[in-house]
Amino acid sequence: MRDGRDDSRGTEPRPSPEETRARLRTFFAAHGPLARQLGHGYEPRPQQAAMAETVLDALQHDGVALIEAGTGTGKTVAYLVPAALHGGRTVISTHTRNLQDQIATKDAPLVESALGRPLGLMVMKGLSNYLCRRRLDAYLASVAALLDTDRRLADLVEWARTTETGERSEIPWLADDDAIWREVSSGADVRLGYKCPRFDTCFVTRMRRRAAESRMLVVNHHLFFADLAVPEEAPSRVLPEWDAVVFDEAHDLEDAAAGFFGVRVSSRRIELLRGDVGRRVQSLGLGGKRIKGKARAVVLDQLDDAVADLARLGERLAELAGGGGESDGAGRRAPLGGAVRADTVVALYHAADNSLGTLGRRLDEMGKSDDELGLLAGRCEALRADLADVMAGDDEGHVAWLDAPFRGGWPGASMIRPSARPERWPGRAPAVDSGVGEEGFVLEDVGGEGRPPRWRRVKAGPSTRFARSGQAGGGDSRPRMPPGLALGRTPLDVAGILREKLFARGDPVVFTSATLADHRGFGFVRGRFGIPEDAVERKLDSPFDFPTQALLYVPEDLPEPGVGEAFREAMLEQTRALLGVTGGGALLLYTSFRNQRWMADRLRAEGWKDLLVQGEAPRNMLLERLRAERNAVLLATASFWQGVDVAGEALRLVVIDKLPFEVPNDPLTNARIERIKRLGGHAFNDYQVPVAAIALRQGFGRLIRTRRDRGIVAILDVRLRTRSYGRSFLAALPRCAGASRMDDVAKWWTAEAGGTGKKETADGHR
Repeated sequence: MRDGRDDSRGTEPRPSPEETRARLRTFFAAHGPLARQLGHGYEPRPQQAAMAETVLDALQHDGVALIEAGTGTGKTVAYLVPAALHGGRTVISTHTRNLQDQIATKDAPLVESALGRPLGLMVMKGLSNYLCRRRLDAYLASVAALLDTDRRLADLVEWARTTETGERSEIPWLADDDAIWREVSSGADVRLGYKCPRFDTCFVTRMRRRAAESRMLVVNHHLFFADLAVPEEAPSRVLPEWDAVVFDEAHDLEDAAAGFFGVRVSSRRIELLRGDVGRRVQSLGLGGKRIKGKARAVVLDQLDDAVADLARLGERLAELAGGGGESDGAGRRAPLGGAVRADTVVALYHAADNSLGTLGRRLDEMGKSDDELGLLAGRCEALRADLADVMAGDDEGHVAWLDAPFRGGWPGASMIRPSARPERWPGRAPAVDSGVGEEGFVLEDVGGEGRPPRWRRVKAGPSTRFARSGQAGGGDSRPRMPPGLALGRTPLDVAGILREKLFARGDPVVFTSATLADHRGFGFVRGRFGIPEDAVERKLDSPFDFPTQALLYVPEDLPEPGVGEAFREAMLEQTRALLGVTGGGALLLYTSFRNQRWMADRLRAEGWKDLLVQGEAPRNMLLERLRAERNAVLLATASFWQGVDVAGEALRLVVIDKLPFEVPNDPLTNARIERIKRLGGHAFNDYQVPVAAIALRQGFGRLIRTRRDRGIVAILDVRLRTRSYGRSFLAALPRCAGASRMDDVAKWWTAEAGGTGKKETADGHR
């Protein structure tokens, strides 16, 4: 039992291995359960049956399997069925929410109907997706709630009263970045476990108990590795004991694992600590509970001092590292490098560490009579430890970095961020204008338990805190961490970590994806993931007829990417012509936001009025419009290169601006490259090309989603033809028709639209 959960997986006998294998083969047979469930349209897919047997082998022999299953294989059903027949508890880890939804709403019900029994499947989400009742109580008792006139707070309270799950996805009006959710959500570092007064009614507790009764758990990579990274008995552990794990979308595994076995200190983490400490100390002071005014003022001053010191350290590091700004990649990370050893930074770090230590010791002393203050003291110490790790800087196995929204740091004044305040506090206090040097109100202690607070009119000055730490509202002049700033230190190689934390367990592990191998095979992922030598490899081709369903267009006369504005102008001309051929129905994929925005602006200037542009609407809304509007054009960057499933005529053209090489000035990428060089490897061939080839295959894979789909993939990068490594990329793509001139593209499309049937396959991209 872990943290109040029953981890029992039952004692029901499992069928013999031979019986299980026979049932598996029958399931996928021409007249088996799956065929009966799907009806006359069912076509047996040998690749699906072969994958299912490979998964079963791994489950029965505690093995490790690498399975690349091309688009259309039906890989989710191919691992759900053997997992169900074999028994035990299986964790299915995915990269995207879309795949989780597909498993829960489509594939699992199909398998259940065909098998005639439930799978016991449950989708688990990260802790931050669940309401924390204790934090909601604290927020409602805080000055922030007294000041809050937003109707959303009342709506949130009403929802909390009626919800069964506490999941934020139930709240339609709640934006992804809504500040109010950060104040009341659960998280790995805010849980008290069984010591929490709300433990029995806690939504995370309920979720864990349901998980302990489930046979299949669908999670994402981040949740899986967050769970794997913490000690076995930590309150933040979410997963019950499991017997096997299937990593779907495994091509994204390395960065997810590296992130959770590294450290991260963010402005959000610091502000959450400030808010939680402030509210807890205030709540223990109100009503004459356990902390009197002087002691409360001391700890709040210590809290503000710690945050101010952290803010100064963060700002100075941002100035020295030059973090932020847009790059051609997905990240904005900058290397900390020697910045951590600068004299001013070292002095600021010691000041921040001392302030955090002082605060932590004070909270620890108070925590002897209050479990939550004890938890907050532990969070201070964890923050100190992670900050010390970041300040250790780079070594042969780690890289320290800074992620910031703006290049070059911030002016000092930006650390002073006034909070929005309402005109009135309804039913609580008179109207207020409490800027520095102006008249306002402060909260006083009251004499007895349960009595309401009393407000006193004061002349605010630079040292007066109208709403103390953790409270929004008023003229809040407390220094804050620069918003959006994060400091981190990440391991360069997760192979050793996975050997120790995952493979050493001896449990079955399956890695699968439509793009798990590069042009040379599975060697790249084997090395990056630390896969055992005896792991089984299986590469299963897609059942789709790519030679007749898809055309790959690589122009022969474009400038190379990066050649000034010449490439962009040529990209615009090619995109315009391609859209003219298909009439829309297009997904335009870019390797940088800069290229995406430039193209959106130019196309709009030319009269394209209904473009769908990533960042201008939520992802799901953009995809729904792309599906619904036959001639829509969607412009997007990294996150749309995978997990996008748009079948039929709605998506008949995919345009990729250039080969998706990772940005070499990203500190993690650069450090990996340098490490490979130190070890005597060839970083370009052994790392950069394989990573980019897998990403390119993902982008290509957006086009053909069913046997009836037809369309064009255009890659506007002449290096595919002119550079020797271009052959590696082309060899990794599905075999399909090829073209190098727009006239040939138009002819191919006209023939397809005219229903002329199969054409002679041009192998021009090989």
